Amino acid sequence: MDKKRNFFGGYRHANKSMPKLTGHTRQKSIKEADDDDDDDETIQKTQIETALEKANAAVLLDSANDFRGAVRAYEEAVALLQDVLATDPLRNDRLRLQKIMVLVVVSSLCVREKLMHCIISKGKNVIQ
Repeated sequence: MDKKRNFFGGYRHANKSMPKLTGHTRQKSIKEADDDDDDDETIQKTQIETALEKANAAVLLDSANDFRGAVRAYEEAVALLQDVLATDPLRNDRLRLQKIMVLVVVSSLCVREKLMHCIISKGKNVIQ
């Protein structure tokens, strides 16, 4: 389990790390708190990059008529973007990320429609 979701790993409030519940209550120095913020930003940046890579892979899978793979990749991209938005509700680029997520969701719905059409077409061919 990563440190953000670990119940005993501390929690965040007002963008400041709170002391961990481990028996000692040493306050973090300003440098340590800044390092934690840098780590969070790096993790979020990686998640955003991975989400965009997944969305691009989904486009390629869709072009190759691998609709199931495309839907899976779109779902993974949306999950990553949702995680970033949920982790830091005060992001400067929140609106941009929300727009990207909407585009990914719409693209996913289009591919799902293609997949359903393909499944229905195959079913008709089997019946005939």
